[in-house]
Amino acid sequence: MLKLVLTRAALSASLAAGVSTFAVAGGMDVTVVPAAPTAPVALIAPSRTFPGIFGIASAIAAPSGSGSVSLNYSTPRGGVAGADGDGDMSANYTLGNPVSGLSVTGGVNLNSLTKSFGDSGNINLSAARLVTIGQKSVTFIGASAGKLAGWGDAANDAETYAGYASYLTAFNTARGEFPVQVTAGYGTDNTLSKDGLGVLRDGIFVGAGIGVSEALSLSVSGTQTQVNLGATLIAPGINGVSITAGVYDAADSVSRQQTSVTVGYSF
Repeated sequence: MLKLVLTRAALSASLAAGVSTFAVAGGMDVTVVPAAPTAPVALIAPSRTFPGIFGIASAIAAPSGSGSVSLNYSTPRGGVAGADGDGDMSANYTLGNPVSGLSVTGGVNLNSLTKSFGDSGNINLSAARLVTIGQKSVTFIGASAGKLAGWGDAANDAETYAGYASYLTAFNTARGEFPVQVTAGYGTDNTLSKDGLGVLRDGIFVGAGIGVSEALSLSVSGTQTQVNLGATLIAPGINGVSITAGVYDAADSVSRQQTSVTVGYSF
């Protein structure tokens, strides 16, 4: 039997922050039985938080019937030097079981909090499915569509699509067990040109995250032209609240470096 363990606090942090989340069969603490039973293995120890990934999509599914609301502030807007900072708001809800069927998440994004709140936004959809269970790992595949049915300033934004796979495992060390997630995929309009003009093209993306303590996870992600660095902290003493901070284009390789802070609440 492969036992997958995730604390409620870890799930809440990942889900609310808009980074990858993990739970299957609609629960926080879940047991999945593979075709050929093996010895019990604790994949994620309760002493380490879930290894979310900042800056890219993940196929690891949130539990059915869960939702999140998040507020984000990024500066400069769009990573354009000299531009003002601005905020966004998003809300997401998940239904379905990725083990026996399909997990589907739908969300609404409001693109600005500083001018004409609600006048610009779009919808996103994603789906995920568990495909393999190993001795000490699980693998999910997923697909997403973004910037759908845009309105206001976002009405003419091109829709985006992506497909990806996420691998979740844990490594034993002298300091205990550390959960690790690795995700790789291909998507449209996700790779910025190196000339600083902000031209987008299709391309691959990859990322990895690690749970380093009960409340903190660190991650790195990127495309063919940029690297993103991020961290998620579970808010102490406040159930379901998390803070995610990160830097897009950390090396400023495409002249679009941007700092982002997200406060999220999951339910």
